[in-house]
Amino acid sequence: MRKSKPVVPVVAVVLVAGLAYAGTSHWLGGQIESRYNAALDQQLSAIGSLQPGTQITRSYQRGMFTSEAQITLTVPSPPTAEAEADPDAQAAPPTPPALQKPLVITIDNHIQHGPLAGWWPAIALIASRLGKIDAGTPAQRAVFDKVEPPRLRTVVHFGGGYDGTFVLPAGEFADGASRAKWQQLDFRFNGAGDGRHVEGNFDWPQLSIEAAPKTDADEAAGARTRDAVRLQIEGMTARFDSEVPVNGTAAFGAGTSSGTIKHLSMARGDAPKAMFELDGVQLASTTRATGALFDVEQTATGRGTLAGKPIDRFDYAMALTQLNGEALKALEQALFKASATPAAEAPTDAQSAAIAQALNAVVQAGPSFRSRLKATIGVETGEFSLGVTLPTGAAPAPADLPPAFLMLALAQQIEGNASMKMPKSWVPLFAGAGDKPAESIASAKALLGNFTAQGWLVEGAADVTAELKYAAGAITVNGRPFNPLGLGAEPAQPRRRQQR
Repeated sequence: MRKSKPVVPVVAVVLVAGLAYAGTSHWLGGQIESRYNAALDQQLSAIGSLQPGTQITRSYQRGMFTSEAQITLTVPSPPTAEAEADPDAQAAPPTPPALQKPLVITIDNHIQHGPLAGWWPAIALIASRLGKIDAGTPAQRAVFDKVEPPRLRTVVHFGGGYDGTFVLPAGEFADGASRAKWQQLDFRFNGAGDGRHVEGNFDWPQLSIEAAPKTDADEAAGARTRDAVRLQIEGMTARFDSEVPVNGTAAFGAGTSSGTIKHLSMARGDAPKAMFELDGVQLASTTRATGALFDVEQTATGRGTLAGKPIDRFDYAMALTQLNGEALKALEQALFKASATPAAEAPTDAQSAAIAQALNAVVQAGPSFRSRLKATIGVETGEFSLGVTLPTGAAPAPADLPPAFLMLALAQQIEGNASMKMPKSWVPLFAGAGDKPAESIASAKALLGNFTAQGWLVEGAADVTAELKYAAGAITVNGRPFNPLGLGAEPAQPRRRQQR
């Protein structure tokens, strides 16, 4: 007769393993709660600084193997527009504007503790979802009632790093004659344990937007109007690798990104053909940091059509240099706070001072902007370039000036230039793409001749060129001082009254 194996040791081992796992899970639950709250403090402080009046409530219920966390944001809605005052009515005390119901957003987080979170070795698996949205204005309610909320899944690893996915389900939205429709967006990311580096990629198969001015007829029938603009993007993908600014003090961080767009088109609402189309677009961006200053370079290349005419190749390049990232962040926050001030009230002295201080810090760095667009059709190439520079160490504007006057003061220090070169053969090519080609070509040639006679354009054997420069508040066009009454033309003499 065979002897039965003792089960007590096996049960003991299982019991000890279970207790060890439960204890580890409970300990990791405390660790993830601490990390969760620290990260949340940083994110919520940024939200609160950008949207004055936002109320934030949060809760965290920790269990043995799972925890539930909830965040509720109560965002004040702007007041309703005040009725226009009747100048003939007797003076009466002003009525305060009616306040809309605030926008309340609740985010639910289900947290599974490790050491096997979601059956993977990790500290925690966090599934986040918009649990409830109580929209304030009718427009906000229309958006959230029709769109399935996005989903976020994050895995926190033992080394401190994290990775996750963000999914925006396919959906559509309509508001009168304007509408948007999209396929599912998938966004994947991972970050370093110190929180200073993040990389990821996304793909968005299709996005279409139609924007139109709202009228009673359009809202009733949902009709497509002549003034509507249709934008469609297909096959959009991107990758990025970026540093994260410390404590969110800068507007952005150093890094690189690249992407592609398979097809992009834009058309008028009632037109059967697109105004322009782009195919095989390649995008690239590089941001470099030197201390608090940043340089940004972006490029785009591809091919397409304009007014039905093929463009064999286009190249776009843009460069921003000497950007003070911390000052830009401060300016962004100051402008946002000032914009939240009711229209009937002027910005406070503190708000104006914050705008002036941040704006002067941006100017002192000597930022510059340059862009160039080249297009090739056959063997001919057209080009347009633009540049704007603020000299390093430009004189600061007085802090007590209103924001609008600050911009006028800074405009006196800007140096700018713009130039254009267009093959003359392109004039009939694009002008003749309309319904009445002969009339359109004749009008375009007459306009070209008029601009040339006025000195706005310089007509060569094969090209039409123009160059504009701005410095010290003065403008020159093609090397000649700008004359608002006509370049190169004597100002019109006033007519003398005929004596009777």
